Amino acid sequence: MNNIFLPLAALIVVALLVYVIVNAKKKDNHFDEMQLIKRAKGYKIGYFILLIGLTVYAGLSAYSPDLKNRVEPSIAVFIIMMISILIFAVYCIFNEAFFTIGENAKGYSFVCIAMILLNGIGCYRTISEGEFLKDGIISYSGTGNLIVTGVFAVILVCIIVKSIMNKREAEE
Repeated sequence: MNNIFLPLAALIVVALLVYVIVNAKKKDNHFDEMQLIKRAKGYKIGYFILLIGLTVYAGLSAYSPDLKNRVEPSIAVFIIMMISILIFAVYCIFNEAFFTIGENAKGYSFVCIAMILLNGIGCYRTISEGEFLKDGIISYSGTGNLIVTGVFAVILVCIIVKSIMNKREAEE
């Protein structure tokens, strides 16, 4: 019972944050045509990275049966999926297609911070209990929180860097 409390509490906190952010300002936010084109290109890049990653993993698994003894398939697929999501997000952030016109990045920053903190706590717990590697195998339960923390940290850094770049451009 105690093991389910932290994930349930984290889910509730994230759901409330998303609800508050979505309903905070009911403006007519929309993407312009250029943003839609950039987002479509970002989706395409992320999708092809996902396909290439899964193909490489499938090929490596077929020719190296020892790979399953080192990395669980679930975490390998999860890492590939998170990399494709990260590439999409970074591409869209730096091409100004991640946020709608007039949308403030602070809401997304708070969601990223919440995800970093909540998954960071889970990652710390996993490492402190010695469950990072299970029998010498990289497993989902050991590294899932670490991957999510890393992805959201990179997205947060990109949002901050892009905000600083936009402020500098506005000053000039």
